[in-house]
Amino acid sequence: MALATRDRTQIYTRLAPVIGEKEAETLLDQFPARADAEYVTVADLKAVEARLDHRIDLLEKSVEAMIQKAMRRQMAWTIVTMIALLTLAARTNVFG
Repeated sequence: MALATRDRTQIYTRLAPVIGEKEAETLLDQFPARADAEYVTVADLKAVEARLDHRIDLLEKSVEAMIQKAMRRQMAWTIVTMIALLTLAARTNVFG
């Protein structure tokens, strides 16, 4: 079992006066030290990957919906403009 630096210090502080400094160090050497932050596991990385994949999927759907909405709006404006131009052309006898 790995011990955090803070835990090792607390154990050493209490144990050294009882069994001696060298003995406390020898005993604590049996428990590997670790950084205060936990190590990242494969499961942690897979969980982050799954969350990122989900967020990317949502973003892609949102962007696709925005593009489709913009294209529909552009098509509507194009049709309205074409009708207006054809109506204007018909009234001014542009087509003969």
